Amino acid sequence: MLSYVLMGMRIMFSHRPIECTLTMNNEVFKFNTHQVVIANGGYFGITPFAQNATADDQELMVFVMDTPHRWHTLKLWIAFLLRKAAIFPQARFFRVKEVKLEALPSQCVEVDGEITTRTPVNISLVPEALKVMVPSQHYQGQA
Repeated sequence: MLSYVLMGMRIMFSHRPIECTLTMNNEVFKFNTHQVVIANGGYFGITPFAQNATADDQELMVFVMDTPHRWHTLKLWIAFLLRKAAIFPQARFFRVKEVKLEALPSQCVEVDGEITTRTPVNISLVPEALKVMVPSQHYQGQA
């Protein structure tokens, strides 16, 4: 965990803000930010960040730290990890079916820890694309 924090601090002091455009629900949103998080469900890694969001609700959660300032970003990340990000007006949360992400300059897109493409990118869900087997007591909420 400490290695992630140290790497994040190193990147924070060298990274420039991104001009980000998100097109969602027929609306266009523009941000200057250091990061955009798009998740299927309410977790970013092991950190919950969206109440009532599940992996099977057929919605994407989009989280943007709407600030170009490094110190605001650091405060937001700390609040995010403490599950208090929603108290900041710069913390923007969206629930969408699909999103188009554009960035200037173009950015690498990371999916589950691997860089898979670059922006611009269209992200959407394919309902029931994966079949997952779990023990019956888990499925019934008895785990």
